[in-house]
Parts: sequence; C-alpha cells; structure tokens
Amino acid sequence: MTFSSGMTDLGGVSACRLFRLDPESSVFILQSAENGGERLLLGDVRRLGPEALPVLSPEELAALGCEPELSGLPDDVAVLCRVRIPHEKPQDAGFDLGRLVVVNMASGLALETERPGAPLLPLAPQR
Repeated sequence: MTFSSGMTDLGGVSACRLFRLDPESSVFILQSAENGGERLLLGDVRRLGPEALPVLSPEELAALGCEPELSGLPDDVAVLCRVRIPHEKPQDAGFDLGRLVVVNMASGLALETERPGAPLLPLAPQR
C-alpha cells in the first residue's frame, strides 16, 4: 500500500504492507517496506461497532481514490487505529481513535489522519 504523505510513525515511509494476524482478528500489523521493516500494531475500528467509525472528509475520500460524494464509508475502506499501551499503566491499553490509518483495500491507497479528542477505548473491561 502507498501513503502519499508518508507514514509518520514509520519514519515517513510511503510503501507499507498490511497483515491481518487471523481473518477473525481485530488486530493488523502495518510493516514498512523500507527502513528494515519497522512495524506498528493496529486495531480494526469496524470491529468496535458503527458508532466508532469516523466520518471521512471529501478530501480524505479523494486521497483514497474514493468518490467524495459517497455517503457513509465504502466497504473496501479499512479504518484502523493505533493500539496504545501506556508505559506507566499497561492495563489501560486500548484502541486510540484519535490516530487513524485509513486504507482503500481495493486500490492500496492509504492515509494517516488524526481526530483530536477522540477516545481511547479499553482492550479489556475496567475493574
């Protein structure tokens, strides 16, 4: 896949590979095709439910090669987010909906986008 603006957390590379650990898994690995193959762990936002899915702007849709006038999210667009594990409190690990990776699985075009103020959804129930 190609990030036209580069992938910040992978050193600005534009060429990456995306792997799903298992067809039923909510977890993906994004691997740089450059820089020695650095990796990021990402979560599938669609698996969190429709209320977690962001609304993409016309500019974001166009960058993915999708028609900007589409309503809703095309089925072939994957919305992924960082899995964040706080160093000081790893049990608070969660899906960071504020930092997204959006991929058009049909075309291979991808972008990185932020949603300031979006929540961190816990991986495990809080006790």
